[in-house]
Amino acid sequence: FVDGEYSYRVSDINIGDEVVATFEGRNLVKLEVESHVDGEITNINTSKDTITVRTFSGDTRTVSFNADSYIMINGSKYTSLSKLNEGDRVLIDPVSGGKKVTVMNSKTGELRFATASTGIQFRNDELGDLYQVVDNYYCHRDNSTNEKDLFELFDDGVIKAGDVLTIYYTDQESVYEIVIE
Repeated sequence: FVDGEYSYRVSDINIGDEVVATFEGRNLVKLEVESHVDGEITNINTSKDTITVRTFSGDTRTVSFNADSYIMINGSKYTSLSKLNEGDRVLIDPVSGGKKVTVMNSKTGELRFATASTGIQFRNDELGDLYQVVDNYYCHRDNSTNEKDLFELFDDGVIKAGDVLTIYYTDQESVYEIVIE
């Protein structure tokens, strides 16, 4: 598994890549090159310095937080796990031996429009305020894990102007999760 794609070639793994190996007994079942982890924090273990995240795809990942790791919240940098809370939506990137944990912002509002080419705009936003989604965004109905395609739903009239959405984003060009209320 390299960047979310199945690969059976060892040449796709590079020296220095962090990997996660899954075993059943002594049999190697899966080898994943560690890439970013995004989702909701379900547990913070300060005695073991780990963060458990339920990913948008429904997997559970436990990530180590070491001396080279840090947390970014609204542009400020922190080095203590005490700055995180269960329920925070986060994006965790491996960086030079540590982890960069970015706590996402959220915004809830009535949808004005949504298109893949221009993004999402809320009713009370200025006309130029658009939120762009990343290519691998996760969209689902509240309390559901069934992934949806927001732009298809909007184009098909299933979601319409005035419907309420919550977005989780790192900046206006990086929306990672969309929850249809």
